[in-house]
Amino acid sequence: MDPALGEIEIQEGTLAVERWTTLGDDTKPLTVFSNAVLQFYQVSNVLTKPLILRAGGRINNASGTNAFGGPIQLLGNITITVGGTWLALTNELSGPGGLNKEGGATLYLRAANSYTGPTWIRSGTLALVDNAGLSASSPLVISSGATLSVTNRWDATLTLTEGQVLAGNGLLAGHLVCSATAQVSPGEDGMGTLTVTGNAVLGGITLMAVDGQTQTADQVRTLNGGLSFGGRLVVSLRSGPPAGGTTFTLFVSGNGQYSGQFQELVLPELPTGLAWDTSRLATAGILAVAGTLHPPQIDHIGRTAEGLLLLGSGGSPEGTFRVLSSGNVALPLSEWEVVYVGRFDSQGRYEVQLPWPNEPSARFYRLQIP
Repeated sequence: MDPALGEIEIQEGTLAVERWTTLGDDTKPLTVFSNAVLQFYQVSNVLTKPLILRAGGRINNASGTNAFGGPIQLLGNITITVGGTWLALTNELSGPGGLNKEGGATLYLRAANSYTGPTWIRSGTLALVDNAGLSASSPLVISSGATLSVTNRWDATLTLTEGQVLAGNGLLAGHLVCSATAQVSPGEDGMGTLTVTGNAVLGGITLMAVDGQTQTADQVRTLNGGLSFGGRLVVSLRSGPPAGGTTFTLFVSGNGQYSGQFQELVLPELPTGLAWDTSRLATAGILAVAGTLHPPQIDHIGRTAEGLLLLGSGGSPEGTFRVLSSGNVALPLSEWEVVYVGRFDSQGRYEVQLPWPNEPSARFYRLQIP
């Protein structure tokens, strides 16, 4: 290729680079537009031309081992698909955009990157090498079956900085340190398990969800290392309430070692009769439910100018309920009429206003929860 070739724009389609080339003048940029592709196919030398990727731009590693050494600017969210053996980016990735990593082969990043958009590792491995980092990118999402590897970093550690979020159902190969204002949130579009091969230090905000009906929960699991607790644990209840005696294993230490404790626990409210048992949380990663659920009840029936007033308590906070009515108390429940659908407040209380029935005969009312 002519070494004097200046700026290159891939506005659509694919520019495939094979074997040995310079891409022209290394001081002039190559720009990849939305839905256009820059493809590498067993390039024998390290390309150093500055690269600009607009939102929707793509890089494909089609075959073999390839290295790109020019600075890369992400103007929007872009996708890098790594087939072949591997692709190495040895210079800084900067800009306001984010990175979607696809393909089964490994993408190596070798610089301290400064791009501020999200990083989604959807398949294969994204590996940070030497001093490489993702300290400005958030969230970092590792999809199921994908890996973020830091084992070849100088400290073999992913350290989440202020405001960063780590999420997903995949694997972090190496150690994890979550600093004070960073977040760890397992799962992706639902509950899930985030796995760490080494030690995990949860010193920031750990967001976990539990499901009272299925008795499942988010989980942080280490394979070979221990778990260290600190910071704040925030648990949300997806559906429920859970029954007394239910246990949720939120954390699993691969070597059986647990240390520290959460400085603050933010737990969802439970209905009357139930309480959270945190006695095994710091030693075994288990959050349990103690007590017996008391069903919601009708505390008061009164008459107002508008009709019938029902007041009650004991429901699942923010949970739904229905009011059923029938003129015959002996009818099967399936034949009662649904006259109201509502939601308990944050304390499990409710207030229902119903019109007076038209018929003069007696009416019976029941409260039903899903």
